[in-house]
Amino acid sequence: MTDWRTLLRDVNARDDEEQLSADEAESIRRAVLAAASTPAPEPKGWPWMRPMMVAATVTAVIVAGVVAGRRFDVSTPSASPAIQVGAANADAQTVQAALPNRQLQFLTPGGTRIIWVFNSEFDLKATVR
Repeated sequence: MTDWRTLLRDVNARDDEEQLSADEAESIRRAVLAAASTPAPEPKGWPWMRPMMVAATVTAVIVAGVVAGRRFDVSTPSASPAIQVGAANADAQTVQAALPNRQLQFLTPGGTRIIWVFNSEFDLKATVR
């Protein structure tokens, strides 16, 4: 059975055999330096293309925001006429009870739907012992 020191010596000996010769290393070094010293070619084409693409992207984002904003209805629903007439003579609790519960809904692209219902009549009567 060989111990770990012997294995490390064997691996190190193999690495010494596989090293490049000085001539091979120098030829690789010369090739890399020659490639690095050549200037990069100037981009051919239209120099105005990049600013135009940035402007088009900004315009597309603004248009998408305006279109998405118009699709969502942000107006509050008005109360029915019966509630409006009765609201003048009723107290605040009666009007609050007549209004429907408010909801907050989330929809994800994967199909998950979360609906929170805010009930104004909910009263938590818990005691701590």
